[in-house]
Amino acid sequence: MAKTVFYSPNFSVTKLIGSAPPIGGALLLRIKDKVLGRKYQLSLVFTSLSHSQKLNRKYRQKRKPANILSFPISKNEGEIFISPAAWANPKQPKSKSAVTAATTTLFIHGLCHLKGFRHGSKMESEEKKYRQFFKIKSSNF
Repeated sequence: MAKTVFYSPNFSVTKLIGSAPPIGGALLLRIKDKVLGRKYQLSLVFTSLSHSQKLNRKYRQKRKPANILSFPISKNEGEIFISPAAWANPKQPKSKSAVTAATTTLFIHGLCHLKGFRHGSKMESEEKKYRQFFKIKSSNF
């Protein structure tokens, strides 16, 4: 069942899973505003592995689940789906700060896609700039 866990006029965070990473919506909002601007309408959804797999199959023709999917809807509106189970190893407990770093790293990655970047050195440089600005340690999810 979907549950909105954070809402502001141009940003909402919803979880479709029992537990979402322990990260504050206010931090994610600040990151979103810095990368895409305050007027950009964004919906962030924490979703299950199976839902991520269905979306990835439908929109990218890939059989495996994705850790993050970004969908531009218009020039100033988009959606991001993050599946923590696609990158989290349940056998390897992680500290809250490590989970926050991984989640925000993924989130910035998705925002860069919505900004028009494709994988490569320019995108990596852009992501690094935002991680440094927000003092987020790089994370290997």
